[in-house]
Amino acid sequence: MSTRTELLADPAGTTDLTDQATSPSGSVLIVGVGGQGVIMASNIIADVALSNGLDVKNAEVHGMSQRGGMVTSQVRFGAEVYSTLMEPGTADFVIALEWAEALRSFAFLAPTGMLIASSQRIIPPAALSNRVTGRFDYPLEGWTDPRALRVDARGLAQGAGDVRAAATVLLGVLSNRMPFPVKSWREALKRWVPVKA
Repeated sequence: MSTRTELLADPAGTTDLTDQATSPSGSVLIVGVGGQGVIMASNIIADVALSNGLDVKNAEVHGMSQRGGMVTSQVRFGAEVYSTLMEPGTADFVIALEWAEALRSFAFLAPTGMLIASSQRIIPPAALSNRVTGRFDYPLEGWTDPRALRVDARGLAQGAGDVRAAATVLLGVLSNRMPFPVKSWREALKRWVPVKA
């Protein structure tokens, strides 16, 4: 199986919080469907920011997650964070564990933000245009934007030995663009990812 990661346009304008001279601040929206690890990923990001002395606010929505429904989590961090929720157009990063959820949440991305999205597609029953043949309509095939990075997270996780690690693959991509040491990410992963996983 071949895996592919591709920048969907010119990388020159990507978000990079690693060079902030003052106390870093930022916001990350994590989206996916039930069972993909959205909540765990947001807890890891929050843990990393907290372990580096920052204030963190985290809000999550996981209403229909047990039935494969949408799950979102917003993580905001900085010297002092006053609001839990972010407005559309303000997220420094949108991390999407599923492609349709990436497209659905794209409006939250700041003009200088970056979308890091898995190319995995989970077709919800409502998207089937013909339930007898299984034909479906999937949103915006071939969509591109200069702020988007599409990652074959599932393929990379499978190649590493466990397809369930796709969220961790996307966190690895994110970690290279955030102002926190690798040690903080490793320690947070140890705290939040079960040993058997």
